[in-house]
Amino acid sequence: MIETTWRIPGAPRLALLGDFHNGDVAPILAALEKRRPEIVCVVGDVVSGRVPKEGLLVEEQANVLPFLRGCAAVAPTFLSLGNHEAALCEEDFAAMRATGVHLLDNAFASVALGGRRIVLCGVTSHYVLDSRAFRAKHPSRERYPHRERDTDWSPVRSPDLGFLAHRPEGYTILLSHHPEYYPLLPKADLVLSGHAHGGQWRVFGHGVFAPGQGWWPKWTRGVYEGRFVVTAGLTNTAGVPRFFNPTEVVFIEPR
Repeated sequence: MIETTWRIPGAPRLALLGDFHNGDVAPILAALEKRRPEIVCVVGDVVSGRVPKEGLLVEEQANVLPFLRGCAAVAPTFLSLGNHEAALCEEDFAAMRATGVHLLDNAFASVALGGRRIVLCGVTSHYVLDSRAFRAKHPSRERYPHRERDTDWSPVRSPDLGFLAHRPEGYTILLSHHPEYYPLLPKADLVLSGHAHGGQWRVFGHGVFAPGQGWWPKWTRGVYEGRFVVTAGLTNTAGVPRFFNPTEVVFIEPR
């Protein structure tokens, strides 16, 4: 794992973390402790989605809650929901909130830094929206109701951005797990994403494949248009190794 620093004019000092997938907590928290950002932004996929054998998924995946608790101990931590969070139930989300993180589930929050208001908005993955639509259509006493992959799939394929119309004024940061949402999002001071895992293999500085973008994706790692930052993520969950594409903790500093 490497530490990557990007300098963006006007940005607060923050850490960008994505695609933890129940990985190794220690090096990530060590990097945060060393750099002490003002804000920690986690752009989803903290779990590796699957149905647990018993209990809650976030408790069965033993590193998830310690990861969130450790981030919140360093700085105010804001979490948006990625596609793997579609597997979670409401009790999982309650356990995540209990760590001290601000769970931004199509919601916003604000924090005062250096005499100005920082507004953080979490855009929820369409996979989570689809999961909720499925559960509403198929009421069950089970925490994790069974569903067939190719049946009862709702038409939800894009984010619900209505909540953003009510956000307060201030320096606005959008946490959006999916970089492919970027053209759909309203203009913001800073947009943070993950999901692409750096393109898995990188050739001449470009990712080869990313979910949601396909081959030779446009947004995989780095800064785009001076205000859109995509992290290559903290783990590898694919069946093939990453090449020329280390996992990373991203720090953003004002220029």
